[in-house]
Amino acid sequence: LIEGREQLEHVLQSNQALQSDGLSSIFTEFENVTRAYEETIERVEFLMKETEKIHENWKDWDETQRNLQCIMVGIVKELSELKKGENNSKQICSELEFCQERMNRLETVCNYLTSSLSILHDQSLPSSTVFDFASELTIYSNALIQLRTRCLFFEELVRKRRYVHNIPEIKSIRETEVVQKSIIDWPLKALLMLIGMLTVLITWMTSIDNGHVINNWRNAIGIHLEYVNGPPPF
Repeated sequence: LIEGREQLEHVLQSNQALQSDGLSSIFTEFENVTRAYEETIERVEFLMKETEKIHENWKDWDETQRNLQCIMVGIVKELSELKKGENNSKQICSELEFCQERMNRLETVCNYLTSSLSILHDQSLPSSTVFDFASELTIYSNALIQLRTRCLFFEELVRKRRYVHNIPEIKSIRETEVVQKSIIDWPLKALLMLIGMLTVLITWMTSIDNGHVINNWRNAIGIHLEYVNGPPPF
């Protein structure tokens, strides 16, 4: 079509063609149609590129929201276990952090989709003829922001609860260490007491001769005093 227009333009610019007013008007009209056609082609190419971007972002969005859904199902199960008394707050915090990352990614993709759809949305058309995807994604993005805020609050709550749960564990560990230390020290103390009792018993047995207690001070270590003619008179 463009090539034909150029040929026609060449013909109409000749001296013979310019003598006819009818051909000049046809040339002007055809030139306007051709210009509109070129603008339409350029817009279609632009829309095709934007549509490809939207398609890729939509695939990313779909995959991200599926992952987020699986994570949230896992969090619900962990919360059920937590209600039963399981100490899985650390696992819940880890999954909440991963959920935050997925929501941030999902919000970014939503922003891309909103921007792309806003470009494609023709403002000249009546609002009833075109579904406003951009507004729907904006609502979804705002809902994600609220959900992320609630998850941050819940994550902080779980962290505090885990800290409170760890305090009795620390006390229990300390009490266990004290009991273990006492158990280890008891045999040593009993052994020392037994050695002391045996020492006293041996000393008492060596001080007996024919049923009488003898003076064993002479066998003791140190200076000894002996009387030659007996002890002095009182």
